Amino acid sequence: QKSIFENVMKLCNEEASSVVYDVTNTYFTGNCCEIAKTGRDKEGVRGRKLVQIGLAITRKHGFPIFHQVHPGNIHDSRIFGEAISFLKLFGIQKGVIVYDRGITAKNSIFELSSEYWKVIAGMPMHQGIKNIVSKMDFSKLENFRNRVEQGVTTFYVISTGYVFGKIKGKLTILLNPRKKQVQKEERLQKITEAQRKIRPGESIDESIQKFLTKNGKINSHALKREEKFDGISCVFTNGKFSREEIVSMYFGKDIIEKSFQSVKGTLSLRPIRMWLEESVNAHIFICYLGYTLQTTLRFFL
Repeated sequence: QKSIFENVMKLCNEEASSVVYDVTNTYFTGNCCEIAKTGRDKEGVRGRKLVQIGLAITRKHGFPIFHQVHPGNIHDSRIFGEAISFLKLFGIQKGVIVYDRGITAKNSIFELSSEYWKVIAGMPMHQGIKNIVSKMDFSKLENFRNRVEQGVTTFYVISTGYVFGKIKGKLTILLNPRKKQVQKEERLQKITEAQRKIRPGESIDESIQKFLTKNGKINSHALKREEKFDGISCVFTNGKFSREEIVSMYFGKDIIEKSFQSVKGTLSLRPIRMWLEESVNAHIFICYLGYTLQTTLRFFL
């Protein structure tokens, strides 16, 4: 992979100073493969045997740098820890790396920071982040000076100082008004459906139970607490980036989602019909080679 990447970089005169990284998984048709394990399916289907695939690509043109293969029960953050070692192996020692909130871990950011990397990392909405968001005055957030456009989407963005582990940086809080409205309406629709079921004694979605009392009435306090976080996403960075740069780089990471779509769809990664681990690795590697050819052809066309 290192040799392939170096040759592509020379051929296309590209550099890997800005990297996008993510992890996906795919499923098997059988149950005999040792690397196939039950994990958190990215498509939300329960009970599948999975394999995890990590992928690093250049942010500018989406050229693949390397891929990793792991059993389906290995967590994304652990796979990302290995990816940091791979970046060093490939001679990519510094730059900007963008990745999603499912991968974010304190030790990974600490290691990247010490290696002169600037990170733009999505943050999960844990209680500490929720406490910060809860204290915000959203009436002041939604004004013109905080407005940032990304494609057809509008965000209202503010930043505040934040220490993640031992790393000093800033937490950027982004509000997507359109997404906020959609999330609110979807929740209210589920609550309405649950109220219809609760009378005959049918089971209702566990995620909705907290919004209803035993009598089936709405728990308005729980509903208001949850609505505070609708349309909100948070990004941590240890670099001196403007709000516009953070929004552009973080939401521009959908280039890797398109990479996964291409590998899974056009290049027929899934489902995996092999059961020997060597065959599974070979199948994924051939799809990786196919994607390398595809991105190179796209570049020249």
